[in-house]
Order: sequence, then C-alpha cells, then structure tokens
Amino acid sequence: MDQFTATEKVSEFKGGLLGLIGINILQGLIICFTFGLCAPWAICVKERWIAKHTYIDGHQLVFDGTGGQLFGNYIKWFLLTLITFGKLLEARSKGKT
Repeated sequence: MDQFTATEKVSEFKGGLLGLIGINILQGLIICFTFGLCAPWAICVKERWIAKHTYIDGHQLVFDGTGGQLFGNYIKWFLLTLITFGKLLEARSKGKT
C-alpha cells in the first residue's frame, strides 16, 4: 500500500501594515466619492495589491480580474435575485408558500 505524504506549502505575505492601511483608505475614498458606483474597481485594486504581496511556495499570486468583470457579475446577480424574489412573491400571492 502506497503512503501519501503531503508536502507543506509555505505562504508568505510581504506587504507592510502601512501599505495595507493605505490601500484600505484608497478603497474607502473611491467608494465614498463615487457613491459606491466604482466599488467593483476599488475591490479589484485592493485584491490586486494583496495578491502582488502574497507568495505561496515562492510563487507570487496573480490577480487578473477587472472592475468591469465584477460590475458585470453584480448586474447578473442582481437580475437573478429579482427573478428569484419575483417567483417567490408570485407563489406567495397565489397562496403556495
């Protein structure tokens, strides 16, 4: 019987505390000044910074998402939520809880 030996992966974050505070402030400012409209872009900026400073087994993580992609997903999720709630309300109004 073969024995499985798991190799331990070492993860390391090389970003500093001030950098993380700075990126959080930047994210907050972007979201506040655009009234949340640019929140997907702000989220991507932060995630890209975190990935840039994170290493697993000596390999740097890469974040390749964009704010536009996340915004598109937000719209899709919103529409699917409306459809779901619409179906639930329709069933409830007919007495089929």
